[in-house]
Amino acid sequence: MHDSFKSIRLLVLALGIFLSACHSQAQKTPHEDQLVLVLRFFPKDEHKEAFKNELHTLLDKLSRQDNFVSVTFHEEMDEAGTIVLYEVWKEKSKEVFMQKTNANPDFQKYQQKVKPMMAKPPEVRFLKPYRSL
Repeated sequence: MHDSFKSIRLLVLALGIFLSACHSQAQKTPHEDQLVLVLRFFPKDEHKEAFKNELHTLLDKLSRQDNFVSVTFHEEMDEAGTIVLYEVWKEKSKEVFMQKTNANPDFQKYQQKVKPMMAKPPEVRFLKPYRSL
């Protein structure tokens, strides 16, 4: 009987430590070292699929970088043909991120390829996460 009480106490202690760790993790400011980009692209109708292919190719390459976290591709429901990306990067500074991106040869090639495919320049928004649930 004594051994089973000891096992239960150890189990309760382990559970308490686990719950405490979960609680302290939840109290941190989330994603302090992350930068989020929301990009809207407006490809010409006749170039929409070619543009998507170029975009996918570029992000497949960029996703191998150490500072890449995730990207989600969207197509707007109310504006057919408008492509929206939600990108998350491990980067504190917008300026450092832009320097790295603009110096990347894959990004430079991509920009030259897709420029004639666009109806208008993309819209870019930088966001800094402050809370997540």
